[in-house]
Amino acid sequence: MKGFQYVVSETNTWREMHLLSFDIIYADGGELGPMYRLHNILLDNGSVYCSRRIGAVNILTQYSGYVYSGIIADRSCTLCKMIIRAPLFGFTAPCKEGLIFISDKEINVSDTAKFDNFTKQDYVDYVKIKKRSQGREDDSDPVAWFSLADENHKTTVVDLDSKHGKYVLIKLLRPESRTGSVENIDIQYVGFLGYSGPNAFGAGKLC
Repeated sequence: MKGFQYVVSETNTWREMHLLSFDIIYADGGELGPMYRLHNILLDNGSVYCSRRIGAVNILTQYSGYVYSGIIADRSCTLCKMIIRAPLFGFTAPCKEGLIFISDKEINVSDTAKFDNFTKQDYVDYVKIKKRSQGREDDSDPVAWFSLADENHKTTVVDLDSKHGKYVLIKLLRPESRTGSVENIDIQYVGFLGYSGPNAFGAGKLC
């Protein structure tokens, strides 16, 4: 992860912050071609996912720790951070902005459609109104905003404040168009950092 140094374990331990395993269970963006498959976003190897659809793209993921650990309690996790990277060179529509949703229950993507045209200010205002009204967060409320607008560095680390959950929806809102026309969206990598199991806090360390 260029520009970011983490002390994390890549093995599925319960006492250290590590890379969590997630599977994609739904997406609505299509694929531009066989080289630009959706699954590429889970591979930190330089490959890129390019949507076929014009406009916002929804990618719903599910925690899959139990599949690999075999531990009965390992069916949910505590998410601390997400690493999101767009391609720096060679693509016309790198992702510029998006929203993250986290829930213990499978998220109904259609319930989040009201956020498809959100800007950063819209998100800030929404959070303020929600806090002011002491409204309870539901499964269709975003928990974080991310931006990849820096032309020279297309990686961001999103702080998720140790949110517990099983499902994560990544809503790619818009690309940074390099051609001046309406584009699809290109995204390179999405990584999940946290602790396995419910309320499984540990001694994670950032450098």
